[in-house]
Amino acid sequence: MKIQELKDLHLLETRMETFPWFVHKFIHYKLDTNLSPSSLLEYSRDFESFFSWIIQIKSPDNLNYITQMDIGQLEVLTAENIQEFEEYLLINSMKERTILRKIQSLRSLFNYLHDVAENDAGEPLLSKNIFRKITKRRTGSPIETARDIQNKVLASNESDDFIDYLRSRYRTENGSNLQAIWNYDINGVRDICIINFMLKTGLLVSDLINLNVSDISIHDQQININRQWSGIRSNHSVFFSLSTKTDLLNYLKIRDTTYRPNHNEAALFLSLPNGQKIGKRITKRGIQSMVIKYATKFGKPGLTTRQLRHSFGLEHQRQSNYVRTKQQLAYRSTEATEKYQFLTDFVD
Repeated sequence: MKIQELKDLHLLETRMETFPWFVHKFIHYKLDTNLSPSSLLEYSRDFESFFSWIIQIKSPDNLNYITQMDIGQLEVLTAENIQEFEEYLLINSMKERTILRKIQSLRSLFNYLHDVAENDAGEPLLSKNIFRKITKRRTGSPIETARDIQNKVLASNESDDFIDYLRSRYRTENGSNLQAIWNYDINGVRDICIINFMLKTGLLVSDLINLNVSDISIHDQQININRQWSGIRSNHSVFFSLSTKTDLLNYLKIRDTTYRPNHNEAALFLSLPNGQKIGKRITKRGIQSMVIKYATKFGKPGLTTRQLRHSFGLEHQRQSNYVRTKQQLAYRSTEATEKYQFLTDFVD
C-alpha cells in the first residue's frame, strides 16, 4: 500500500468513529474488495454531507448526531428527498459534477445494504432501496435542466389561477366532499398563505417550516431566513408582495385561535393533528402532502413544492434579471440560476 493510501486509511479509521454501524459494514466490505482507502475517504465525506442534511434539514425526532442514525431512516426516504438534497447542494455552491459523485456514493451504499448485507435471519439490511427508482444521469447543463423541468412548472397565469382557485373556487368545487371542506375550513387560510409564499417568494420548504413569527417584518414586507449547513450559518432577506402580505395577515389573525399553541411557541406556521389540543410547528411532510392535495384538485397532479419554487424562479426571471433572481433564491452557484434564463424561452 502506498504511503498516501496508508495515511488515508488511518484517517478513514478515525472518521469511522463518527458514523453508524451500517456505514462501518459498507467500508469494511469495500476494503475487502480492494477499493482504495483514498476512494473510501471520499465516500465518507459524501455520506457525511447527506447524513448532516438529514439531521439539520429534515430534523428526525431525537436525532442530533450522525452516529445516532438508524437504518430505518433510510427506509422512509423518497425520490423527492434525494432531489431536495441535490437542490440543497446546488444552493450551497456545489458543482453539478460533484453532486453527481455524491449521489453515486449514496447509490453504492444503498445497493450494498439492499443487495449484499444481511441480518441474522438472512434478510437484506435495507428492504427498500430508493435508488432503484432514480435513473443514473450524466452531468446536465443549465439548458438541459430547463428542458427537463419545462413541463413541470406553472406559467405566470397558472400561478395566479392556482392561488385564485384556492381562495375562491376550491370550496365550491369540492362541496360534496365533506372531509375536504371540513379540513379546508380549518386550514385553508394557513394553506393559502404557505402556497402564496412559495409561489411569490421562492422559499424552500425547509425555510417555511423553520420560520418563526419574529423572522417576519410586516411593515417592511421582509422575511429573515436563517440556514445552517455543515455547522455554518447563513442569513439573507426575502421581500414579499402586497398580496402575500394580505394572506399573511389573514393567517396571523387566526393562528392562535385555530391552532391554540403554547404561549412560548415561536413557529410561524402551525398544525393541529387529529386528537391533539396544542398546535405545533408544521412538518415538511405536512406541507408537501398539502401541496399535492390541492394541486391534484387543481388538475396538476405532478405539481410538488419543488416545482412551485421553479415556477417562482421562472416568473422572477421574466420580470427581473439574472442577478436579482440569484439573490432572491439565495443561490451561490451560477449553474443553479442559469436554468431559469433558458426556461423563459421554453415556457409561454
